[in-house]
Amino acid sequence: MSWKALIGDIALARMRRDAEVPEIYPLTIPHVAASDQQLAAAEERLGHALDPLHRQLLTFANGRSQMFVHTDLHSAGELGGRGIWSLLGGTGTNETKMPGQYDRAMTFVEAAEPRGSLAVITYLGGPMPQSITADAPHSHYALDQAGALRDFVAGVERPEGVPLTVVGHSYGGSVVGAAEAAGMVADRILHVESAGAGPNVFNVQDNADPSTPRYSMTAPGDAIGATQGLQAGPFGHGADPDLLDGVVRLETGRIDADDPNSGIVQGLASHSAVFNRGTTAWENVLAVMTGGEATMYTEPDMHMSAGRHPVAVPHYPMSDPDFVPPTVQVQ
Repeated sequence: MSWKALIGDIALARMRRDAEVPEIYPLTIPHVAASDQQLAAAEERLGHALDPLHRQLLTFANGRSQMFVHTDLHSAGELGGRGIWSLLGGTGTNETKMPGQYDRAMTFVEAAEPRGSLAVITYLGGPMPQSITADAPHSHYALDQAGALRDFVAGVERPEGVPLTVVGHSYGGSVVGAAEAAGMVADRILHVESAGAGPNVFNVQDNADPSTPRYSMTAPGDAIGATQGLQAGPFGHGADPDLLDGVVRLETGRIDADDPNSGIVQGLASHSAVFNRGTTAWENVLAVMTGGEATMYTEPDMHMSAGRHPVAVPHYPMSDPDFVPPTVQVQ
């Protein structure tokens, strides 16, 4: 069967699916065929020739959003980008939640400049805990997946010089840490609202490559902060990555990174709100993925509340509209 006929069959099948479940199979169409100049430019960025079948496919369809379920066909202009990012979700992640992971990842892909310079893999390599209370305290979910993630990352093909960043959110942070301890090596590591640095990981020397640039962020008031750093036998997830020597802590910051009066990302909802586009946290994740400039964390000032029973209350500098936070160039 020719590419032309196959693309036509895919289009017909997609139209049928769109009529049945449009929220899962939105109707998309292939882009106009790639020119010889576009294909040559892609091969130059990649540093090698395209597979002949891949090259031929792009002459019929130069990219297509969600060509197969939640898998995109990248156009010639999107090949040979600046970075690859692998995202691991946390507690509650399963096959039914992957469309949400895809949408989250696409906010970064669409924002990266130049367009097509960032590729994101949403990874689910095994069963994740589904209950915060009954499952999430257990270490074995992370340990059971460590080898698979290590091997997956090692097998990701990329052009020479293109960095690979592995990001763990919530329980996914523990999986990332377990994989590092089991031999995984990436160009950058980022913990986002992470359960921990990995089961029995209490020092960067416990990882396969202690010199890997590592970053971490946790919003104030996220309930996960109460369990970070706890480990007892088969329960817990190692050190708090925010406090681990050798890890750069980043700000979760403001709800609107461009509006100093917008308030800060905090509270229980911050566990997922850090991925809301435009927050300081989201901007920092993008900076780590693309090698940009990130906002560093600033410790809060502690003040005593008024009344008969005063307690220490934190004041976060980012809540001050006039505060200008320090930054760091991502390595």
